[in-house]
Amino acid sequence: MDQMAPHVRQRLEGVAERLEIPTGELVIRSGEPGGDFYRVESGHLEVVDRTARPELILDVLGAGSAVGEMSFLTGDARSADVRAGKDCVLLKWTEGSLHGLLRRDPELSAAFYRASARVLAKRLRALTHAAASGGLGGASARAAVPEEVRGARALADKMKGELLAAEPAVRRATGVTQSVEHLEEAWEDFLDAGRRLFAALAGAEADAAGALLAGELNPYLVRSRLAELAIASERGRTGDPALLAHVETNEPAGADALGKALDATLQRSGTATGLRDRIRATVDAIEDALPPRAARLLVVNVGAGTTIARVIPLMANTGGEITVVDNDREALAFLNSASSAPLKVNLRLVPEDLANFALGQSKVRIGRHDVLLIDGLVEYLPDRVLAILAKTLRGYAAGGTTVVMNLLAESPDQFVFDHLLGWRTVRRSPELVAQLLSAVGWENARVSYRAGAGAVVVAQAPRT
Repeated sequence: MDQMAPHVRQRLEGVAERLEIPTGELVIRSGEPGGDFYRVESGHLEVVDRTARPELILDVLGAGSAVGEMSFLTGDARSADVRAGKDCVLLKWTEGSLHGLLRRDPELSAAFYRASARVLAKRLRALTHAAASGGLGGASARAAVPEEVRGARALADKMKGELLAAEPAVRRATGVTQSVEHLEEAWEDFLDAGRRLFAALAGAEADAAGALLAGELNPYLVRSRLAELAIASERGRTGDPALLAHVETNEPAGADALGKALDATLQRSGTATGLRDRIRATVDAIEDALPPRAARLLVVNVGAGTTIARVIPLMANTGGEITVVDNDREALAFLNSASSAPLKVNLRLVPEDLANFALGQSKVRIGRHDVLLIDGLVEYLPDRVLAILAKTLRGYAAGGTTVVMNLLAESPDQFVFDHLLGWRTVRRSPELVAQLLSAVGWENARVSYRAGAGAVVVAQAPRT
């Protein structure tokens, strides 16, 4: 629908029937003849395998999602049960009325089938990628797996059972805190077992175990907003501003009560809290390093822009310039439009490939600065590139310049973010990063902050 021109979409919606479906009511039954299809206006639908024990939720379809369109296009019987996960408002197109409209309206017909082809092509690409990476669920995920990753299946089955058992209590909970309490013990057990499982695996074995876990558990996790943003992001998870902003605002959201509880649980994880807490510590380190005059600050990587927004007021009285380097032009444009920098603070936005910058291959003339901030980039760089970046930064430093690097350290929930959410990061000891800075000529390199998974490392350039 989103790919159609507004006037065409309006004609299509004009022949739809509006339905209100209560929680738990079946909308589609597996095996029944197809033809009609639906679009979710509010609430959400669950695609379920009711023959599985325990029952398996295959997908969750939120507002804007369509269901039944494949049967309309192919005429095949329904392939799964679909029910209301919570009270829903749906638009329904009956097979007869829609076919009649498409015959009478050539413009609408062309737009409808063109949009359908695009959606199906996108699904095919996603299916091909999942098959190639071993990440398909369903029957194929139930095939025999190597002995060394069999523990992943047992772990997934146990966690699914815990989620199904907790869901009724979560639905009845009066608030997020109470709903999380129903998941807390099961989640801690899951993290402990998962940490031990992945500590014993490496390389291809860890990827195979991660793909199996993701195939089994992601239909549940994706009901959380954090997981939805991570798993469904077409741009990839690395530094995705919307995903980072959701973590930083720490306002749990989800498709339903269980989704919101899972979101709150993920938000309380070591990785999410580390991401939030290091912002404050990073701002504190910059405040300590700013000179009592107009200063020049270089920020590499926009992220969600939260750190920059908190640093700007620190320079309001003395003034200066903040140069921001990032390859995401949309993020830079948003930062520019959302910024409320005072007149004394100049915000300079530099679109540049971050890999080229890290490797010292940037052609942009930036000059020397008083403070250099590497914000949320360290956890995406291999060791060799990080070492080159540490050397490259010396070229942007004057005598006494402070470099501030924030990073994610190891944490028990790392396998969840790496394998289930696809949010892969390189976790390092902050002490090792400090040693690396010292090795390439930075002085007084030290860990200025560490709590949970979040850490900040600072160092100074020689004054002579």
